[in-house]
Amino acid sequence: MRAPHRRGRRGRLTENSISALVHAAAADPDGFRLLFRHAAREPEFRDITDALTTTSAEVAHRNLAAALPDGPWTRWAAGLLPTFTTEAVIAWLDIGGPDPDQAADRIGRAVHGIIDAAGPR
Repeated sequence: MRAPHRRGRRGRLTENSISALVHAAAADPDGFRLLFRHAAREPEFRDITDALTTTSAEVAHRNLAAALPDGPWTRWAAGLLPTFTTEAVIAWLDIGGPDPDQAADRIGRAVHGIIDAAGPR
């Protein structure tokens, strides 16, 4: 599976990040599922998937820090968003991958809902 094209600086999420993830999944659905769902269950890939999980949460936290105050809810969102986003893409694949451009927008709206929920009340 090819990695999604990076459109921003390394470690920065951009408005194109979810779209790139959706298009990478559409290009190789089996590879995407293997990497993000099945590899975590295999002992020989545990180090790789653990590093991916940790790095994804760190990148999410750095990006959220620009919009949210540091605290437990920002850390919650940072841990949740990478898992939510990949599971949302897999769920989209599971229903046949309709309308890839709409999928990225819909997943993005759900991501923003999580960010809003983590924000100050």
